[in-house]
Amino acid sequence: MKWLEGNPVGKALAWVCGGLAAISLLLAWAWNWPVSSGFDGSKAAGGEVPEPVAVVTELGPESDYQVINDRPLFNEDRQPVVSVDDESAGVDVEDLAVANTPDVRLTGVVITPQLRLVTLTPNKDGKPVVVREGVPLDGEYVGWTIRNVYARGARLESSEGQSVDLDLAVYTTEIAEPPKPVVQQAASADKAGDGNDGDETAQPLSRAEEIRRRIEERREQLRQEADQQREDKEAAISEGRNRYQTAIQNMIQRKRDNEKDANQRTANGSGGGGR
Repeated sequence: MKWLEGNPVGKALAWVCGGLAAISLLLAWAWNWPVSSGFDGSKAAGGEVPEPVAVVTELGPESDYQVINDRPLFNEDRQPVVSVDDESAGVDVEDLAVANTPDVRLTGVVITPQLRLVTLTPNKDGKPVVVREGVPLDGEYVGWTIRNVYARGARLESSEGQSVDLDLAVYTTEIAEPPKPVVQQAASADKAGDGNDGDETAQPLSRAEEIRRRIEERREQLRQEADQQREDKEAAISEGRNRYQTAIQNMIQRKRDNEKDANQRTANGSGGGGR
């Protein structure tokens, strides 16, 4: 092969390809090689083939495979899912003693097209609990169920047929009035129109009245500034118009004067030529 002469890279690639082809042939030959069954036919008398013997490995105790339950393979977090089944646990809900009437108050109601929730807050020490409609209570309120949820109330029923209606708690505590701020007396100039100059018994303005008075003063100030700006603008426009008219009049007057002078010079020239 002349194209390989003086081409070491081509020669190396050719050797590599040849080695890969040889390996492929060896793998194909090994794959098609017959599998030995391990049975010696010369030991079989009369051509009889002995029956294969099945070997069964005995399983170990169940505790050896507890890891399958402790770390389920098909759970993403490899944690078991705990489900409570009253029947499998051997507990009958109806056999449980019904607790006394729950000493709670209704402090929240949530109603949506999908669910109805209520918030029950113990009158004594305890954390509020959120319960769905139709779900039984547990703990110290076992035996009671949120049977109905209304816009501003709910009904509790026990397994013995007792029922309790709860109204939504409304907080009516009055909020103490904040102390009135100390407002300085208005200046005597502001009170001149009211005739209260020197009246020491005048009551200070409230916070709302003080704010209202300041707003009115600011509006009046803005109104005066707008009027002043409008007057200045009109004066500037009028002054510009007067200047324009004066300039036009001066230009017309100069034109007339120039025409008059020209006519006079023409007349003088004509008179001098006749003599």
